[in-house]
Amino acid sequence: MIGALLLLGVLVGLTASGAAHAMVTEAIAVLTGMLARHPIAAIGFFVLLAAASAMLTFFSSTVLIPVALHAWGAPATFVLLWLGWLAGGVIAYGVGRGAFGPLLGRVVPRQRIAAYERRLSADTPIWVVLLLQLALPSELPGYLLGTLRYRFARYLVVVGVGELPFALGSVFLGESFLRGDTVTLVVVGLTGLVLIGLAASVLRRRLKAP
Repeated sequence: MIGALLLLGVLVGLTASGAAHAMVTEAIAVLTGMLARHPIAAIGFFVLLAAASAMLTFFSSTVLIPVALHAWGAPATFVLLWLGWLAGGVIAYGVGRGAFGPLLGRVVPRQRIAAYERRLSADTPIWVVLLLQLALPSELPGYLLGTLRYRFARYLVVVGVGELPFALGSVFLGESFLRGDTVTLVVVGLTGLVLIGLAASVLRRRLKAP
C-alpha cells in the first residue's frame, strides 16, 4: 500500500510539473518508435515483464504501462497486462505447489505469507480467496495458494477476476498521465487505494472470525 501511494505521488508530481511531464512524454515517444521496429518481440517482452511483476516482490512493470499505451492503445495494453499478470500468477502458483516450494523464501519473504498459511486452507471459500487476491500484493497469493494446494481451477478464476480491476485501473492511470490530467490521476489512484484498503479490512475481519 505504501509503495502504491509513493508511486501515485511520483506520477502526480511529474504530471503537475509541465517541464518534467514533457521530458517523460518525449522519452515515451522515443521508446514507442523503438518498439515499432520490433512489434512482436516488444509485445512478448511486455507480457514477460508483466508476468515477472506478478511473481517478484522487488519488480514492477508499472512504469512501462504509459509506453505500452502510447504504442498499442488502451484495449491492447489492458489485455496484454492482464494476460501477463495471469501468467505470472499461474507460474507462482506452480512454484508454490511444486517441488520448488521449499525455495519460496528466496523469492518472497516467508513471513509475509506465514500468518495466512495458518488461517487458510484448500477448502477456503472462493470469495475469501478473491479478497486475498485483491488485498495482498500480486506476487503473494499465487505462492500462498500453491503451498496450500488450493484447487487450481478455482485459483485460475480468482486470479483472472482479481487482476481485472488492477489492469483496468492501471490503464486509466497511464492514460491520465499521458494526457497530463492530474485530477483524474488523483481520483483514480486514491479510489483504487481505498478499495484495496476495504478488501484488506474485510479480509482481516473474516480471518479473525472463528
